Amino acid sequence: MGFIQHQVPPLYRRRTFSDKFTDTTDFITANWRVLLRMLTIVLLPLCLLQALNVNTLMSSMYGDMVGNGDVSDTLVGFALNYGALMVFGIIATVFLYV
Repeated sequence: MGFIQHQVPPLYRRRTFSDKFTDTTDFITANWRVLLRMLTIVLLPLCLLQALNVNTLMSSMYGDMVGNGDVSDTLVGFALNYGALMVFGIIATVFLYV
């Protein structure tokens, strides 16, 4: 009824660069909706959390320098925000490469 039949390539074989490129583009064109859904559901909220951490990090670093805030509170807030940023960065990297 007009269905497109795709050949499934064998997974373990030697390929030239053009074969790898063709197989990759075929995979992306066949599964673009799933990839877009994964990006939207997983990576965008993670990027939002990273942006909030960077915003809080910069505002605590520069905002407390001007005010008469306690230095230990500033350092603890800086360490917590920077640590959370690194954790979210590692999670996003794992999701991106998996």
